Amino acid sequence: MVTWILCAAAIWMASPPAAEVSQRPAVVLVFLDAPEAGAVERLSTMLALIPQIRLLPRSAFPEDRQEAVRKAISGVAPYPDPVARAVLEKHIQAAGAVAGVIVAGNRIHLQHAKTHHGPYAMPGPSGKLPDPLVERLCSLSQRERGIETKQPATREPFYRNWLFWTGVGIIAGTMVAVSILSQDTREVEVEVINR
Repeated sequence: MVTWILCAAAIWMASPPAAEVSQRPAVVLVFLDAPEAGAVERLSTMLALIPQIRLLPRSAFPEDRQEAVRKAISGVAPYPDPVARAVLEKHIQAAGAVAGVIVAGNRIHLQHAKTHHGPYAMPGPSGKLPDPLVERLCSLSQRERGIETKQPATREPFYRNWLFWTGVGIIAGTMVAVSILSQDTREVEVEVINR
């Protein structure tokens, strides 16, 4: 039991503060064309390996929503037309991202706020993301840090964490239970005083 508490405390101490994770800008991956085999996993892995950004999970921009965006954009104008970018920007913000990595026509585009960068070449199975794209993604992190005026997150004291008090309660309860159960009731002397 004590081992479990120590392990939980070690995991809690090793985890980064929640504010540190949320300070990285969120990026969503959007496919405007049907992706080739393995492209989704390959690009997701490559983007997830960039430590300055936080790639949102596929559930943030699900396939059915991407299909609706594809149909809307194909009816308006081909990407990267300004109207198509405006439609897509609205969906990127609704997903909770500050930027979108857009795959259209086997090319990669980066869309952030009202700016558009690209097209960049799509990496092959043994390739890597184009350096200008990685640099722009890393600069998103620097821009976001410059805009934010929040104080850096400080870790709360250990005694304010529920894990600490759970451990204290378990240890105290165990000590009380052991002391009660270890008493030998056969040797108790009782004195009766008659008045």
